[in-house]
Amino acid sequence: MLLQAGSGASSNCATVLDILLVDDDDLVRQTLSMLLEREGFSVVSAASGREALEKARQRMFDLVISDVRMSEMNGIQTVSALRQILPEAHLILISGFADEEAPVQALRLGVDDYLKKPFDLDGFLARIRELRKRRRRPPLRPALLAFTEELQQHPEFASHVQAVEQVAVAAGQRLGLTSDELEAMRLACRLHDLMNDAASREGEVEPLEPVVRLLLALGSPSPGRAEQVLNACVALAHGRSLDGLAIEPTVLEEVQRASGTAPAEVTTETECLRLVTLGQTVVSVRGRVVPPAAFESSRARWLLVYLVSRGGQSVSQERLRDLFWPESDADRAQRALVSSVHRLRKALDLPEVVLRDEKSYRFNTDLGLWWDVDQMQRAWREALAAPSEQDAARSFATAASLYRGEFAPDCPDEWVGPVRSAALKVALECLDRLAALSLPSDPEAAERAARRALELEPTSESSAALWLKALARQGKRDEAVRCYHQFVERLKRELSLPPGPELTRAYLELTSP
Repeated sequence: MLLQAGSGASSNCATVLDILLVDDDDLVRQTLSMLLEREGFSVVSAASGREALEKARQRMFDLVISDVRMSEMNGIQTVSALRQILPEAHLILISGFADEEAPVQALRLGVDDYLKKPFDLDGFLARIRELRKRRRRPPLRPALLAFTEELQQHPEFASHVQAVEQVAVAAGQRLGLTSDELEAMRLACRLHDLMNDAASREGEVEPLEPVVRLLLALGSPSPGRAEQVLNACVALAHGRSLDGLAIEPTVLEEVQRASGTAPAEVTTETECLRLVTLGQTVVSVRGRVVPPAAFESSRARWLLVYLVSRGGQSVSQERLRDLFWPESDADRAQRALVSSVHRLRKALDLPEVVLRDEKSYRFNTDLGLWWDVDQMQRAWREALAAPSEQDAARSFATAASLYRGEFAPDCPDEWVGPVRSAALKVALECLDRLAALSLPSDPEAAERAARRALELEPTSESSAALWLKALARQGKRDEAVRCYHQFVERLKRELSLPPGPELTRAYLELTSP
């Protein structure tokens, strides 16, 4: 199954904590795994950042423990990418090397702890027990989990249900559903066939009604998009039409993408190259997806993305050698550079995609390019210059929808950092502006936008203030007060800061008689 709850060694469900342990040292990984499992925690280990990302896409985790110094993807890069997949998870980074920059980067990511080796094991375990008390995912009833696990053992049941579960979870993650909503939806996927079977026998039961009640009980106060995802996935699995279902276009698009039923990308006559880099990296030429293996080398693929990100500016060969082959001597790096340019041209079957000047390379901007980062920034600029609030809200929503995750999440190179930061900044501003514009007429939409912004930047006070206002507009005063105190605790814990004036003002307005 794609996502399954950990059983853990402890008999008390409330004490179970699902942990993802990431370390490229086999001995350290095995030792910590044994130590944590002996304490009753459920542990899944990964030997690299890439393996950790794959396992995080397959199940939910409450805590990620990662070493900082690892090959390919270091701990900072790994945790940053995992934050997009596991927004509710607690994070602990461990380092055995003196690095002044790593703790600062860890603080920006909002990690719960940064430990330097060697560390006290008793203190380490005590810290994890403390995090267990603040487990963000409420424990699910063990009887229900055991029941769904047993159902998975029946091949005739599992083969169909797993397909529905895989599509639903993949679409839900892309849509930014919370871990609680994903967990509830996953259980609902496992049980939906029982409801459909009852409907076929009795002819009167609406198949998904009991499943929606499960979402309400185990997910959030309103299942919202989780229900839409589930409806669409079940309809596809049973060969039904999606036309009559009340599903948002964005939800429908993600379900179709996850299920492989999405229509081919529409390209214009002028569009030649399509580059998706937010949340994943997909290169297409005239509607044809170019698989990563076609580049022969990951360096060739990332060289293309880097040159595109430079907007047609010439980049000296010396600069490219330093960026992509810093550990090679000049002659070897030059050969690698020339070879990579040749490989990317061959993979795309576009000899003119990269142009060479005397001592530099640049992306050929005369080719028709669609790049999601550029499209997001363009929609953002259109929103800022929009003639009406309605037009601005529409453009802000378009820009925010294009941000489906971190820029080039699978690229370990340092040059992606500034592009990632800039893209995230635009996405956060668009979500905040959208929330503010939606607040008077559609507080539910404002709440969704503010919550999404907080998932991307958990310490954003502007987003938190908008979230409080949206909850208050819906009459959810108690929930808003609770969210305020939780956010203040996060600020104190992660940044050692008190709430600022904007958040304080929103809280005072909320609590005033």
